[in-house]
Amino acid sequence: MNIYYLKMSSCVSKNTYKYYFPDPAKGRAIWDLLIKQYGRPQENAYFFLKEIAAPKFTLRTTFLHDPLTIIVNGEPDEEFIMLHQTILKND
Repeated sequence: MNIYYLKMSSCVSKNTYKYYFPDPAKGRAIWDLLIKQYGRPQENAYFFLKEIAAPKFTLRTTFLHDPLTIIVNGEPDEEFIMLHQTILKND
């Protein structure tokens, strides 16, 4: 089964992307990879969210690691494309 992703046009940012994983272990593995690359997340137990604020985007997931949300600050650039490819190549 493949990772499924959508560009969410009805979110606060017009450049919001959601990635859905075929099993929880896959979402967890990708989230761990993102922590290594972008740093430790802040946790919001009230909303059951984890969030990493990177300079060009915000990475967000639930405590179950599905879905993963990327909110791009501004327009998607080469760094976002590399992040997108990293997520999909781990499928």
